[in-house]
Amino acid sequence: MVVVPPDVVYAIHNRDDVAALARWLDASPDDGHPLSHPRTPDDMDDEVGHPYTLLMIAAEYGSYNCAKFLLERGAQINLGVSGHADMPLHVASLSHHYDDAGLKFIDLLLDAGADVHVRGARISDSSMNHHSDQTPVGKFLDLCSLRASSNAPAFLGRFLRAGADVDAVAGIPGNRLSAEDVLARRSAVDESSRLLELLEMLAGYRAAGCS
Repeated sequence: MVVVPPDVVYAIHNRDDVAALARWLDASPDDGHPLSHPRTPDDMDDEVGHPYTLLMIAAEYGSYNCAKFLLERGAQINLGVSGHADMPLHVASLSHHYDDAGLKFIDLLLDAGADVHVRGARISDSSMNHHSDQTPVGKFLDLCSLRASSNAPAFLGRFLRAGADVDAVAGIPGNRLSAEDVLARRSAVDESSRLLELLEMLAGYRAAGCS
């Protein structure tokens, strides 16, 4: 894979600039851009020490237009990178764009076939001091700001409608955590009415026989 230069990364995450991204993907050696092999929508950036594919970069910053363009160009929706088990849906779940635009971005990934069951990289959150292999919904429930996000229930609803398994959203084999377990870990640090609302949503999901 080709390493994406910083100016292209900037065009994605600061400007959601499809034209700049397209120019880079379509460049040829004759354009003054020496290539070791053709560029693809699955090329990556490793400037920050944890490689992300182009789609993961777009997911981190909520760059909807670039993500849509990459998917149209054939970017793999469930592609991670070596040494980093997260995939685009994990990244979008952690990106803190918990507004209407963030919901639209999550819908884009789910509609493109993002896997709601795959486990991502181990993370550590000092406020809870635990390590977990988490599904996208597990990461969302663990790290989203419930106080800041009135859309938290809508985000959870997206994952539930996509058939997310709420019985094993985190934890190592033999010690899996349910969605309720993850929320229970938060109670000491994030007391809010939304926490109760999410728990009620999960109870309704289970009562409907969807878990």
